[in-house]
Amino acid sequence: MVNVAGRSSARRPRAGDGFASLASLVILVALGCQSHPVPPSAGVPSAGVPSAAVPSAAVPTPPPSASSKAVATSGLRTFRRVHDGRGYSFFTQTPPRVGLTLVRPDPDDKNVLMSVAGTYTSPEGAVEGVVLVDGGIENHRAKPWEGVLLVVGGAPELVRRTDDTLSDAGVAALQKRRASMIQGHLLVWDSAVLPIKPSPPLLRRAIITGKDPSFAIVESQQKLELAQFTADLVALGAVAAMNLDMGRWSEGFYRDPKTGQRRRLGDDFRRTDKQTNWMVFLRDRPPRGG
Repeated sequence: MVNVAGRSSARRPRAGDGFASLASLVILVALGCQSHPVPPSAGVPSAGVPSAAVPSAAVPTPPPSASSKAVATSGLRTFRRVHDGRGYSFFTQTPPRVGLTLVRPDPDDKNVLMSVAGTYTSPEGAVEGVVLVDGGIENHRAKPWEGVLLVVGGAPELVRRTDDTLSDAGVAALQKRRASMIQGHLLVWDSAVLPIKPSPPLLRRAIITGKDPSFAIVESQQKLELAQFTADLVALGAVAAMNLDMGRWSEGFYRDPKTGQRRRLGDDFRRTDKQTNWMVFLRDRPPRGG
């Protein structure tokens, strides 16, 4: 699995590379974390509380297309954007219905609109960082990475970790909310690029939050150094972004909104069988728990 430094060897560096009720407010304050919540949509509860005066830069909205009926049916929207000659695929859903799982999604399950690898897998074949699924602790060995993806009731939220976020009390509060969570390297915060170590060119993928779309998965269409990828995300409107696992773990899939046909994602499938965790967009029913 590749870290933010674009590790292509088996060993990963161990350091550095790294919704609207009063009750939710109290919990997030107790966690001591900063967040970029996704703006609430009709019929979906807000996953967090507003962050303090953080400007939201707009991600360009694609023009209407003949597939608008299919998009409305599935909720999945896909489009392409180019920055300085570099192409990017966007995958978004309105409203978002996100799940995190340690069980490989069934490609034939039509409820799964998109599936990609989530956080990193260790050389020993175990999911890394603190991981919760539907309130159950799957791993409580924290990594120093600053990014945290929280999912409550299908609604996602990117959080910047502080000292209390992954403490015993913080995790216990998330368990009470039946939250799901993974850690990852935070690439962008408040529309600013965070420090990035040199890395080899690889296909890149990240979660972003912005204004429109408010939440998306973005994948590069060519191999890039991580620093270039991150700078382009900001140019394309990302307010916050967290890295997703790629390299030999890059395989994923999505369903074409026009045809429903399953399409493969990624470019290196040598470690597909070693993937340990997945992030999914779901069609109709919400994730279990959350």
